[in-house]
Amino acid sequence: MRERASAAAVVSVLAGGLLAGALTVLGAETGPLVPLVLLAAAGVVLLALLWPLGAVYLAVLCIPLESVSARFGQGAFGLSPTEGIALIAAGGCVLHRLCRGGGSFRSPLTVPFVLLLVAHVPGLFFASDRFAVVKELVMWSAFFILFLAIVAAPGGTQRLAAALAASGAIVAAVAVVKTGGKAQFASDLGGFVSDRATGSFAAPTLLGVFIAMLIPLQLVYVVRGPRAWHRALGLVAVAVSLLALALTETRSAFLAISVAVAWMTLVWRPFRRFGIAAAVLAAVVLFTGLNPAPGVVNMATLRDRVASVSSTETYTAQLRLALWRETPRMIEDNLPWGVGADNFVDRAPQYGAVGPGGLPYTHAHDVPLTVAAELGLPGLASLVWIVLALAGLLVRAFKAPDERTRALGVALSASFLAIGVDGIFDYAFSDNAFFLTVILFAALAARVGRPEPATAENRAPAALGMDPMPA
Repeated sequence: MRERASAAAVVSVLAGGLLAGALTVLGAETGPLVPLVLLAAAGVVLLALLWPLGAVYLAVLCIPLESVSARFGQGAFGLSPTEGIALIAAGGCVLHRLCRGGGSFRSPLTVPFVLLLVAHVPGLFFASDRFAVVKELVMWSAFFILFLAIVAAPGGTQRLAAALAASGAIVAAVAVVKTGGKAQFASDLGGFVSDRATGSFAAPTLLGVFIAMLIPLQLVYVVRGPRAWHRALGLVAVAVSLLALALTETRSAFLAISVAVAWMTLVWRPFRRFGIAAAVLAAVVLFTGLNPAPGVVNMATLRDRVASVSSTETYTAQLRLALWRETPRMIEDNLPWGVGADNFVDRAPQYGAVGPGGLPYTHAHDVPLTVAAELGLPGLASLVWIVLALAGLLVRAFKAPDERTRALGVALSASFLAIGVDGIFDYAFSDNAFFLTVILFAALAARVGRPEPATAENRAPAALGMDPMPA
């Protein structure tokens, strides 16, 4: 045994020396960034092989780097750090399963997610841009593997919840630092606002819904953190997230977080005082002009933006209504399979689905319409099935005997409500970092929505203050 250990140590030293030498030569030829990226990639591969779920947590924590990090590859072949790590983590999960086995994949969400992936297959033959279909199918398949790994794992839900909440707070902080204090101005009766925050994402709408769906999880820390500093960190995360949300000036996200907080106030008794206080504070800020962050947010612009929520007279609203009128024609003309995943933009000009400047829309600004247009009837059926399965899981979480499990169930239900409300006006699933987050939320829902015996992880305090959850 000692001889084997010594041999392994010698091989490790030799391998490390060879790697260091190779990276040194490569750095001399290409510059220091390439060997550093390769070294980081090697570390991620090692992490995925030894601890696949650890690579998942790392992918989540790298979401704030979506816009500030160099992408792996160029053009259509580019991968963000989160995408690359998620692919490596999926490979690690597959190898880990083949070598060591694992728990059951059974979940009410497993079959509808498979159907969602199958709905991509016709696009491989009929779509105008088949590479776009392949890329989405590959990425979504990798995310599905991560979903299965989390469902089957004996633990890890606490760390995943903590990573998601922390990632949301960091993304919000990045947005505040980048955009806070800029002179945002509203025009078109509040329909257009300049210098909207995008943070780590390509568009303010993506940032808005990402923050809106993570705030309920952060609120669980505020209300149910076991220690004072846990609750304090949760409160800071929520405050920074609300500032970033205001800077996005995204009306659908404003509606989404309003519905989410109202739902939590209605169904979760421990949250009611906090929810009512938040509603009163929001009303005071909007109607009196009180600005709690005068150096960060322009309250006059924010009020104009909020006031335009119900207006159909703005130019942007007229474009959106026209898009919703034209998209059903695209759906009807391409029944039953759709135009192909991520191919809405290629067919949009044929139906007059163009936005400002004559640029074609990349989606229908509505989740059901976009899914039906791109993935046809199978995609729409899988979407309905997923919604019903999620509802069943979360209802069971509400009935859990453990108050802490119920609290997480409430937070997840509020998050999915936020996603649903935003999905009436926008479509964010084409962004892989966002869709990965949604899949991980679904995995958490699958875990808290099934009865399981207590484990060591259930009884142990959460690493970052999250209350214990079923393992």
